[in-house]
Amino acid sequence: MEKLEQNYNMLDWWKKVHLQNFANFNGRARRAEYWYAYLLNMIFFIPIYILFFIGLSIESTPLMVLTGLLLVLFLLFTVIPGIAVSVRRLHDTNKSGWFLLLSI
Repeated sequence: MEKLEQNYNMLDWWKKVHLQNFANFNGRARRAEYWYAYLLNMIFFIPIYILFFIGLSIESTPLMVLTGLLLVLFLLFTVIPGIAVSVRRLHDTNKSGWFLLLSI
């Protein structure tokens, strides 16, 4: 039995964005769906980023390579779902997804 959206927690919203609606640019995204997915991405990203710069400052090549690889894989995994949820969130505010290009 599937949970109702009003009973979703942060991890459920993240899974919905990254696994269920991976490249869905149609429809709308609730405020909670957008912000919880963004927040959890930052919770994953920031520690890896900090470890990368620690490895850079102490000149630890294995740590830099490992965390650099993790950062690249994480960014590759989250770029398309991030764009998709941003476009759906713009649709929810009655704007075209093309407005996302203004941020570039």
